Amino acid sequence: MSLNLQSALRAALLERAGIAAGAQRRGLRPCVVKSIGAGRRTRASVARLVDYIARADRLAPEDFAAEQKAALADGAAIRPGDAVAVFDEWSRPVPPQEIDAVLASWPSMEGPDDHRVRARHLVFTVPVDHPADAPRVEIAVASAIRETLAVWDNTVLWALHTDHADHPHVHAVIGTPPDAPLRLDRDGLVLDALRAALARNARASGFDVSAERRCDRPDAEPPLMKELDNLQRRVPNWTAAWGSGYIERAQAGRDGLPIDPTAAARSRDAMAAEDPKLAAWYAAHRPLAFGDPGESSWEAARASATDAKASRDRAARRHGLAVLADTVDRTFPAGDADHLVHAIRARVERMAAAMPPERAGTPSQPRRERRDGRVR
Repeated sequence: MSLNLQSALRAALLERAGIAAGAQRRGLRPCVVKSIGAGRRTRASVARLVDYIARADRLAPEDFAAEQKAALADGAAIRPGDAVAVFDEWSRPVPPQEIDAVLASWPSMEGPDDHRVRARHLVFTVPVDHPADAPRVEIAVASAIRETLAVWDNTVLWALHTDHADHPHVHAVIGTPPDAPLRLDRDGLVLDALRAALARNARASGFDVSAERRCDRPDAEPPLMKELDNLQRRVPNWTAAWGSGYIERAQAGRDGLPIDPTAAARSRDAMAAEDPKLAAWYAAHRPLAFGDPGESSWEAARASATDAKASRDRAARRHGLAVLADTVDRTFPAGDADHLVHAIRARVERMAAAMPPERAGTPSQPRRERRDGRVR
């Protein structure tokens, strides 16, 4: 199924609004489409970027697609420096010796910048539970690119990276002529449409995911609860036996419960039995998880920094929700989405009421987005 631009934008807005208003179930985890860079690039710099995403030079074996498919079927991760398959916007393999010709077909800019092209670098990510899920991620991203960027007349070169076994992702280099939707995307709505298409195809491939910006998510859980959820996924046995004690100690802070060194050692061993790397990280950076208070001053400083970051995050999320409500209100006819707009605005008001007044600017406007009295 392909979507024209306006239909894709409206569908993405409705999905975001449904999640923000609480009228639509979120997936277990959100898909991510991240813009790494955009602007005027020389053809040589674009070629170097494509070489990077291909993980190879132009003299590598020609049959990249078969090589990668065989490696993934064996459960192997593609290591940095290993060649991976490169595809175009219609999912057709692009051999390395043809990449220069593809890039040469991208239109040059006019005037003194005629040696440059407009290009954008995006990363598509679908959260997975096992490295063997990487081929399904590739299928989902390929379908999303065909339905959106290809239909919108963008030229694309993309490749799947599995350097990090638990984080397969796709890098895409996109040619963006002056009238391309991505080139004109000032408020992120086109990225929303790409994210929605990715989530839809990922769900079709069996992933329980959703498409939303961070600000759309239901009122944020306390950081400790989010951390506990992550531990539940990675070390479920440790979390069942020791997780509640960690939460109690963290909430008590410097007035915490007495430390039992023997219990702390057993807790460390239990986590190491499930995930040695995670246990080593917690021992080095967050020993309180095992009952070791570590440096109290460090814990206090960390808690203070966490509180400040959470306050900034709430301000940014509140502003993002207000913008979402206004955009939905402008986009859809009266009556079509009024219930979503009202629900989102009510959520913004609740968030504002729960926060102390800011020292400057409007309550819903984060400091970093203030420029001469307006939001850019």
